[in-house]
Amino acid sequence: MLNYLALGDTRLSVNFPQTELPHQPNSHRFLHIHKNISGVIAGISRVLAYNDLNITGETLRTTQESGYALFDVNRALTGKIAEALRNVPGTVRVRILY
Repeated sequence: MLNYLALGDTRLSVNFPQTELPHQPNSHRFLHIHKNISGVIAGISRVLAYNDLNITGETLRTTQESGYALFDVNRALTGKIAEALRNVPGTVRVRILY
């Protein structure tokens, strides 16, 4: 449970697809839970590119119904960027981890 809260690691989870992302030095991590529909990752990428954020690491796992993605980016997300990510169609939840 601590690894989920701190790192977004879902190993041994029964509610999410199992995934983990090794720590990337000098990065900022957020998780994105979404419906498993086309275009969600493209929408996330558009928000990040528009705000001049570079992805330094990412992982994505899906089930039939949902997707769970972890992203490491090169600088901290602002409230405005987090809100734009929440507005990507299909988004269930966005959580900034560090």
